[in-house]
Amino acid sequence: RIFQGKPDWVSHAIPIAWSGMYFLFMGTRWVKSIRYFLPIYPTLLLLGAWALFALWDKARTQDKSRQQRFGQILAGGLIVAVVLFTFAWAWTFLDTYKNPVTRVAASAWMYENIPSGATLIYEADGAAKEYNLPLKEYGFVNGSPLTLSSPMPEDGVITAVRLNYLQTADGSDNQSVTFAAGYTDGNNVATAVTLNNERQAVTLDLPDQAAQKDSFQQIIIELTEGNAPVLAGTSKLMNEHWDDLIPVSLDGRSGYGGYYTEVQNSQRPVTNPDSPQKRQELADWLDEADYVVLSSQRALWSLPRIPLTYPMMIRYYEALFSGELGFDLVYQNQADYQIGPLRISDVGGKVRWGAQPEVGWPPPGALAAEEAFSVYDHPPVWIFAKTDAYSRENTLNILDDVDLSQTAFMTPGDATRAPNGLMMSAETAALQQAGGTFRELFNVNGILSNNWMLAAVVWWLALMLLGWLAFPLAFLIFRGLPDKGYALSRMLAIFLVAYFVWITGSLSVLPNTAVTAGLGVLLLSITSIVITAKNREDLAGWRQANKRYILFVELFALGLFVLAILIRLGNPDLWDVIWGGEKPMDLTYFTAVLKSTVFPPYDPWFAGGYLNYYYYGFVLAGVLPKLLGIVPALAYNLNLVTFYALTGLGVFGIACNIAAKREQAKITQLPNYRLPITRTALTAG
Repeated sequence: RIFQGKPDWVSHAIPIAWSGMYFLFMGTRWVKSIRYFLPIYPTLLLLGAWALFALWDKARTQDKSRQQRFGQILAGGLIVAVVLFTFAWAWTFLDTYKNPVTRVAASAWMYENIPSGATLIYEADGAAKEYNLPLKEYGFVNGSPLTLSSPMPEDGVITAVRLNYLQTADGSDNQSVTFAAGYTDGNNVATAVTLNNERQAVTLDLPDQAAQKDSFQQIIIELTEGNAPVLAGTSKLMNEHWDDLIPVSLDGRSGYGGYYTEVQNSQRPVTNPDSPQKRQELADWLDEADYVVLSSQRALWSLPRIPLTYPMMIRYYEALFSGELGFDLVYQNQADYQIGPLRISDVGGKVRWGAQPEVGWPPPGALAAEEAFSVYDHPPVWIFAKTDAYSRENTLNILDDVDLSQTAFMTPGDATRAPNGLMMSAETAALQQAGGTFRELFNVNGILSNNWMLAAVVWWLALMLLGWLAFPLAFLIFRGLPDKGYALSRMLAIFLVAYFVWITGSLSVLPNTAVTAGLGVLLLSITSIVITAKNREDLAGWRQANKRYILFVELFALGLFVLAILIRLGNPDLWDVIWGGEKPMDLTYFTAVLKSTVFPPYDPWFAGGYLNYYYYGFVLAGVLPKLLGIVPALAYNLNLVTFYALTGLGVFGIACNIAAKREQAKITQLPNYRLPITRTALTAG
């Protein structure tokens, strides 16, 4: 309606202008968080609703033929579908806020299932049950009893208490000790146990005692016999820094105030750049940890985006989720949306029928919602428990598989621009080497490679032929010029063939070979034949009127080519710092471009890397060497004189066309394609 100038165009222009300009601005920023686009949500919704009703109105006002009725049904069905889908999505999305935050739900599970230092054992409803008591660490010595206090979780009969992580404090083994466990009234039961340096769970019987829900219970445990000091500990959890620490305080229980301890007493800095030191630290953390806790996807899915900085962490997460490390996944909560049997994971960008979508490792693809959409109110949570399969030796074997000698500190911006650090993948490196050796690619013993004079003659003839092949296309492109682009046709031919070789090599469609260059020449020839067939009269007329110009251009170009050769003969030392400059580097890059199977080419100065330099000029220079099989050293020299000749020819063509345009403006009785290039124009050129 805006383009048609309808009366209400202004009312449409305002939301479209606001939405379009804001989207263009924010969409071109490096960080494109969805919350930044919230200001245009209302106008986009308004425009979407208008489009639906505009379709309905158009279908409703047309004639009532069968086709128009079908259009009305289609428009109405589209409106109903949009409304129903929007309602269904909104309804299921509310489940996120009807249920506890995933970190809170995970915390409740941890208090129930991850043992603290002590666990109350009781019977209720005919079944044995357990309830973790607040105990992190305690050193038992004779005459110093431990008092455990906690409300009763439900009506039941207390029967025992278990110390989940008990060991000798001095590292000794086979130490016999006796504990007395009872209540404040002095009623207790003695239990003899044998302890070692390794942590073990020990169950101490208590006198049976009935207790009501929420009644406050105090249990006293005392070391009565044994000379060795005894240490009681709790589960050690490994949380990651840059993330929320769980379990959170819940129902009067403080996770790290009285129930659990963190590995090395703090969250682990997994975002530190990978290094040999970090490898040892990571092994130490896993040795100490009983549980690994990931309270969101923050580090798990962010670090793999910088693979050169975090190659070891990528391997660590892979081994953690696969079970290789000796940790099993015992809890997962990803807050899926559910519409009937259909389950949708926004954090993973996955949909599954009748089952929970698999989310975790590897990181999700482009369909996943950004981290900020979920990490605050419904982040995925994973908890892994150490098993008997864990060993430090296995951990180090897994982490040692990663080569840390090539790690590089990169910002997210650096990783976006060069995610591979300018290094080729193993597949690309193999592909580059599969192109062939130097002698396989170039005819080292060929007559052209060993006779520069003959090579120069063949080279020039090939260049001239390419120019003739490209002229029909130049005639079409430069129809407005008096010479129809004849002076530029050689450059056009080189550019088109080189572009064909480059684009197919960059997309890994065709290898960078003489066959591909020949295919480019074939396509150019076919194009020229088609153009010639459609413009036969115009082409013939121009050639007939400009024979003298064509001859002059050929002789002038040849003269420049020969002159450049004479200059090179007089100054052959391109390696010289003053007279040659960067030519040795040029020759090296030129050779690398010629030898590369795909683009970008390999870096001849940095093993395993690809060329981080502007190289398309070398692709242009590589067309004739590829077609003729001339060795790079000779081809480089021939390219120097060729570019000299083409540059001079291009300058001549521009000046000549400017002068000829003025001359031809005085002539009106002949068609444009029959106007000759005058002597004045040649002189100006």
